[in-house]
Amino acid sequence: QGRLLEQQKRYAEAVACYKEAEDYASAGRCYKQAGKYVEAGRCCERAGKYEEAGRCYEQAREYLKAAQCYEQAGEYGDAGRCYEQVGEYLKAAECYQKAVEYVEAGRCWEQVVEYHKAAQCYQKAGKVQDTWRCRGRLAEQQHRYAEAVKWYEQAGDYASAGRCYEKAGKFGDAGRCYEQVGEYQKAVVCYERAGRPQDVYGCMGRLAEQQQRYAEAAQYYVKANEYVKAGECFEKGGKFWEAAIWYTKAGKLLKAEECRRKAQTW
Repeated sequence: QGRLLEQQKRYAEAVACYKEAEDYASAGRCYKQAGKYVEAGRCCERAGKYEEAGRCYEQAREYLKAAQCYEQAGEYGDAGRCYEQVGEYLKAAECYQKAVEYVEAGRCWEQVVEYHKAAQCYQKAGKVQDTWRCRGRLAEQQHRYAEAVKWYEQAGDYASAGRCYEKAGKFGDAGRCYEQVGEYQKAVVCYERAGRPQDVYGCMGRLAEQQQRYAEAAQYYVKANEYVKAGECFEKGGKFWEAAIWYTKAGKLLKAEECRRKAQTW
């Protein structure tokens, strides 16, 4: 009778018949056809069809239930994805590892601050820079700043390297790293603490140039003895005579002559 009702798309009646017959797999199928995914998931789960139950729960955005069903079905990649969706990063990482999805596992281990495990997963996945970055995080976590900066710089994570140099009191190196990633204000503070005025002026020039304050940037570059940059900023600001002076001082004679011609026709 359930089959006939299902064929006629009378799903509610069909479900009642299937449940009375304890045919939960068929009841789940009818719930799914009716768009009732939570109920479908429950029936599939009761029928021991855990993967199908997971699909239904996921369709209903019941990610935790979906993850648990996928895990019971041995579908660890899907389980990890659903656990991650609800912020269960530890369980997600464990499932991703079982599924041999090491990049995803590494990402989740990072979320729970397990940097050693994250580094191991990234290494297995051949993600060299992520491996180094996580080794840096672990060393920083353990206040081993000299080791941390080595890993961070190898990974190209200069902002984190700068932070560790700063914690270690190596302000010149911190300034260099911050400057490399365009963190000019932080670089200025560090160079000031390191007693390096020329580098301070250079960074102030880069910051002003970034903000298109070319006249101000040029003046800072002059103080930093960066004459080519001073010439470029004067030129960008339309001050061609000044640009010519500093290009000449930097030995860029063709650029100086070009700016003189521009000044005469301006």
